Amino acid sequence: TGWCGRAVKEGAEPRYKNSSGPLGIWNGDLLSQGGNGNRLFVAEGILDALCLVQLGEAAVALCGGGNTAKFLNRCERNLQTANSWRFVLCGDPDDAGKAMNHALGTGLDKLGISWEVLPLEAVDGDVGCLYVHNRERLRVLLAGLGQDATVAEYASTSAAGELDVFFAQSLRRAERGAISTGLGKLDKLLDGGLYPG
Repeated sequence: TGWCGRAVKEGAEPRYKNSSGPLGIWNGDLLSQGGNGNRLFVAEGILDALCLVQLGEAAVALCGGGNTAKFLNRCERNLQTANSWRFVLCGDPDDAGKAMNHALGTGLDKLGISWEVLPLEAVDGDVGCLYVHNRERLRVLLAGLGQDATVAEYASTSAAGELDVFFAQSLRRAERGAISTGLGKLDKLLDGGLYPG
């Protein structure tokens, strides 16, 4: 049994704290279950994988670069089942994450298993940071998977792609209480009064 924690205060060091000793592949039992063509995200850390699970995705976490070979061995032992998943590699957008994506991609290619990479940018941080700070961007990235670059770019920049944000903002505004101006006719014109923000 192992554990992992993340500092909630920005700038706190160390940002992550894990139990001592090696950790296994978190949620690795998914590799022995049929994926039926669904996506399986391969994250570096447990908290990144948990964020994807919160969004309704299937995810595993390697819990360290040393588990890359272990993960590929499990795929090889369960090749038919592994081929039933659509793998999405989501290493952090740093050197270690890129190396993880490269090693996994190379290994999956050798096994004949298809894969793609979640296109995180350096400004996004890891999946967990994006989930906390810009969940809509994460949803756009997830929606763009499996599409060619032109379609994904359009989806991320078109007005249609922003409707979810618009509706969420509208709901938040509708739930706020109005502050009366003290003038009945003006309050009626202002749809109840003044609103913060």
